[in-house]
Amino acid sequence: RGLLAQGELRIPEAIAQLTRALERDPDLEEAREALASAVTAAQRESRDSSAIEEGSLAAERIWTAGIERDLGYVPFLDGRAEVRLWRGIRATHGGGDPLPAWEEAERDLLEAVRLAPLRARSWRTLGTVRSNRGDQLARRGGNPEAAFAQAEKDLSHALEIAPGDSEIW
Repeated sequence: RGLLAQGELRIPEAIAQLTRALERDPDLEEAREALASAVTAAQRESRDSSAIEEGSLAAERIWTAGIERDLGYVPFLDGRAEVRLWRGIRATHGGGDPLPAWEEAERDLLEAVRLAPLRARSWRTLGTVRSNRGDQLARRGGNPEAAFAQAEKDLSHALEIAPGDSEIW
């Protein structure tokens, strides 16, 4: 029911149904992924920055709970890293410091690529995090070369795995 509601873009209902499903069985990986996605979708609809931040933190808690239940499930690491990537991006637009969020994202992604070295999504997101960090270092007057070089390696590796993935290009 939660997946159906999500597919029909009835996000509040999806969140309620998926939450109930996880209360009954916390090991439902698909429900956890869908719930985190639904919470993220709900916060994207908001124009209120505090609601966006609250939704982001809620999605991060959902991913973290999944990681705590299943340390080796890479999609949970990817999901949490993507939430942290976007938290850093929002911080740059709001005058905050994005680097702590990106450092957390990078740690998640390094674990993800260690566990699943042929997962292009993890490498793509890692390259995106490092590219954003390089950009931020340059804006602060620092040297971005190492961050950009590592991002290029990550994204090139992602392309080797999935050469047709337009998001990587």
